[in-house]
Amino acid sequence: MQYYSFWTYLLMAAPGIIFYVVNWAIFINNSLGKKWSSNIPPLGGFWISVVCLLSPVKLLALIGLTDAFFVLVVMCFILPPKTEEQPETSEDSDDADGKEE
Repeated sequence: MQYYSFWTYLLMAAPGIIFYVVNWAIFINNSLGKKWSSNIPPLGGFWISVVCLLSPVKLLALIGLTDAFFVLVVMCFILPPKTEEQPETSEDSDDADGKEE
């Protein structure tokens, strides 16, 4: 198999790198709570993995697994779900006790 220069693989991976960076920017922005927006599907990580598998250094394909999408999937399985508790108002607690004034 013929291998090309490093720059050739970098140019092939450029769209994936752009999606990768945008996905992490969205993930960080959502974590800070500034504005919520949905992530791009794991297209960037997948693209980078495919290009790295075509290159002579196959181990670099693991970079694609650090995409924010895959990190979110792992976090969904590990972290417990967040529950939003509604604070009780004073009126609700009076009615629960059965006292009426």
